[in-house]
Amino acid sequence: MKVLLIEDELDVADVYISWLEESGHEITHCANGYTAGVEILEQGEGQVFGLILTDIKMPGKTGIELIDFLDKIETKTMKTPTIFLSGFIDEKLREKYKDLPHVTFLEKPVSKESFVQKVNEVT
Repeated sequence: MKVLLIEDELDVADVYISWLEESGHEITHCANGYTAGVEILEQGEGQVFGLILTDIKMPGKTGIELIDFLDKIETKTMKTPTIFLSGFIDEKLREKYKDLPHVTFLEKPVSKESFVQKVNEVT
């Protein structure tokens, strides 16, 4: 499956990429929400991401801004499963996305087991 990973800390991204590749996923990595937005908009036929994993706090466009944008451009029947992967998840954020069943949360720091389990759960 094609996975879009949005993580600004390159050492952390490298760990997540290795875990995803071990599970057989094809990864596109972006270090901020702006380049991720471009990747999403430039998807052609057959290039659709099956999963988006995004940090929340990043330089430029945040993960929240990116997912809000994506929610506006996707159709109601086609919503990309999304995991917010961050150490800044609070009840306000969970409340904001409670009505979007394709959006879930995974708090950093995260173990490989929890990471892989969550990815498998949403895909």
